Amino acid sequence: MPKAGTRIIRFVLLISFAGGIWPQNAARAQAPQTTEPRKTSEPYTGDLSIFDSPGRDERLQINRVMDILGIQVAKSVADIGAGSGWFTVRAAKRVGGLGVVYAVDINPEAVEYIGKRAEKEKLQNVKTILSKPDDPSLPAGSCRAAAQDLSRGGASGGVAEELAGSVAPGGEDRDHRSQR
Repeated sequence: MPKAGTRIIRFVLLISFAGGIWPQNAARAQAPQTTEPRKTSEPYTGDLSIFDSPGRDERLQINRVMDILGIQVAKSVADIGAGSGWFTVRAAKRVGGLGVVYAVDINPEAVEYIGKRAEKEKLQNVKTILSKPDDPSLPAGSCRAAAQDLSRGGASGGVAEELAGSVAPGGEDRDHRSQR
């Protein structure tokens, strides 16, 4: 019998695959029309290294997730809600020097942390972006895949619309995390 964590990962991936693929213009047509700003959680302000726990790669089956997302050499990927850069670093190593990973977060401390981490790990293909709660601030058509953290609400409303424009035609936007 699979462990509870494995079932959660499978469930999140299933939900992500069922509802997380946004064709480039579909999200624009389906975005709710509202004038109220999207509610977001407060950015995490603690020690970001806590997200690098031993065994997390195996628990979250990160290589399998990146295989499913089609993250491979020379691809461009966005990690939305990048936090500590845990996923960013793994994706950057996978896409190599010919690819790029955009580490996007609304927390300036997280963006700074990821920049220093990428420098320390000699990952020149990581581009950090300090975004707004309702706009990931990615260049249009810049990504093959956008990985977002749905544990804090994921993309909705204006973020979904903006994110859809950032994923290149034929690309995918899916959640990659089920737990921290």
